[in-house]
Amino acid sequence: MSTARKPDDASVWPDVAFVGWGIALLVFFTLRATLSGPDDEVGAFGLRAALLVGGPSKLLAFILATTFCFRSAQAIGEDAPTRIHWTVLGSGFLAFGIAQAVLVAHQLLIPGETPYPNLADACFVVGYGLMIGAMIGFARAYLGSGLLLVPGRSLAATALVAAAAVALVVVPVELSILRGTDPWLERVVGGVYPLLDACLIVLAALMIRITVALRGSVFARPWVLLLAGFVTFTLGDAIYGLPQPAWVTDPILDTFFALGYLLCAWGSLAQDRLLRA
Repeated sequence: MSTARKPDDASVWPDVAFVGWGIALLVFFTLRATLSGPDDEVGAFGLRAALLVGGPSKLLAFILATTFCFRSAQAIGEDAPTRIHWTVLGSGFLAFGIAQAVLVAHQLLIPGETPYPNLADACFVVGYGLMIGAMIGFARAYLGSGLLLVPGRSLAATALVAAAAVALVVVPVELSILRGTDPWLERVVGGVYPLLDACLIVLAALMIRITVALRGSVFARPWVLLLAGFVTFTLGDAIYGLPQPAWVTDPILDTFFALGYLLCAWGSLAQDRLLRA
């Protein structure tokens, strides 16, 4: 395990920047949701403005998350079992970033509708696989450290509670997708995302329980932010699966996805700062 110290005097400015970024996104997409309509393509809160704000913001979040995960891996000793897992997690964010870059290119540079499914969906699925693998690796590393005092029953309860909470959202969404009339490939891809989100959330919940018990709440902060990010963009996936007009759901989707990815970047930064304090 790493030998990070508790950051007693870390600068608050990175946190202020992330909070300001989140507030700006929330204000913009709230105004878009309340002021836009089915025919609003241009204007301060039209579709074009939303693409110009949301797309680059999501891409920046993935660039930061990837960078800070890789920096965390470098800051950990070469013999530490978690070093490879931070690298894998960063690779997952990198795959998400490539997917987002594909979407930005389609939305802002290539005329016509963005195809679905497309290359971005393949990159997202790869990213999910890497993130889930990293989370499993983190859990195994902490459980195998010999320092964890959490009873097995407590971990099992955490997993069950998290799984039950996720099921309340995922099951109705999956049923809605399966009963839909979209082409079968679209329904398959749309149904895979909530299942992958569910795995991430349950694993992240376990990591919070583990790190709180292992080292204290300050060391769990990165995982709390990462979990918040996973939950937030999972809600976006859930909303995406609902049969609502695009002009109704798009501002809400953009809000959940942009804020969720921002929180993942913030959690990755928190881990990097923790290791380098």
